[in-house]
Formats: sequence, structure tokens, C-alpha cells
Amino acid sequence: GDTALSANEARMKETLQKAGLFAKSMNAYSYMLIKNPDVNFEGITINGYVDLPGRIVQDQKNARAHAVTWDTKVKKQLLDTLNGIVEYDTTFDNYYETMVEAINTGDGETLKEGITDLRGEIQQNQKYAQQLIEELTKLRDAIGHDVRAFGSNKELLQSILKNQGADVDADQKRLEEVLGSVNYYK
Repeated sequence: GDTALSANEARMKETLQKAGLFAKSMNAYSYMLIKNPDVNFEGITINGYVDLPGRIVQDQKNARAHAVTWDTKVKKQLLDTLNGIVEYDTTFDNYYETMVEAINTGDGETLKEGITDLRGEIQQNQKYAQQLIEELTKLRDAIGHDVRAFGSNKELLQSILKNQGADVDADQKRLEEVLGSVNYYK
């Protein structure tokens, strides 16, 4: 019995560490998105693709909105769920002692109540964990879409500017400045 418990504890520690690293990287990502300057296409002419600058600006807005979702909603949900899991450990110990005593004294009512309460706690934690998984999945998909949209729009923009010829060096230099300011999308 004890080896299963210590294996569980090791898994729990590993999960908490991974969650901590994930939260740190998401914090850095969202901070960068929110703090970076707006993409600005002033002075860059894009023949035949007048909507492209607008699309890239929209990519940035979408990505920022997802960063705000992390900051204002999902991060708290993650921390609350992890906190609930850690607290559950203590809760379980308390219920366990009460139930063992109820068994030893033949107190069926307390035992039944303890099992019912414990089951309720488990179901509540499962519900929170499930909701967290759904939110993290939505956020992952949204961020993946942000990265792909920005990447393809950036490539299209670079190829258009190369094909425009004439002032391409000046435009390319200006474009690289613009893209450099939003390089975090890579």
C-alpha cells in the first residue's frame, strides 16, 4: 500500500512542477503579446493585397485577446484546480481518520456520511479538472491558430514584397522592423 502512495505522491509533485512551468511560459507569452507595440504598416505598399496588413493587425488582436483570456480566466482556473487537488490530500486524511474510527466503533451513520461527503468532494474536483482541461484545450487550439495565421500572412507578405521589385530593399528593411516587433509568433 505504501509504495502506491509514494508513487502517487511523486506523480503529483511532477504534475505540479509541469503545471508551474506551463503557467510561467504562458505568463511570459501573454506578457509579451500584451506589451509588444501594435503592428504598423505605414509607408509599406502592398500591391494586390490591400487586406493583408489588416489581417496581420487582426492576427495580433486575436492573439492578445487569447493572452487576456489566459491572464483573466484560465490561469485562475488552473491555480484553483491545483489548489483543490493539494487541499484534497488533507481533506482525505481527515475523512480517512474519521471513517476508520467509525468502523472501529461500529458507527455506521458516521461512516456512511463520511463516504458520501468524500464522494462529493471527489466529484467536485473531477468537475473542476474537466472544466480546466476543456479551457486549456480551447486556449491551445486558439494559440495554435494564432501562430499559423500569423506565420502564413507573414510569408505571403514577404513574397509579395520580393515580387514587387523596385523599392523592395527599403520595404524589406521596414518589413523586417515590423516583423521584428512581433517576432514572438514564431
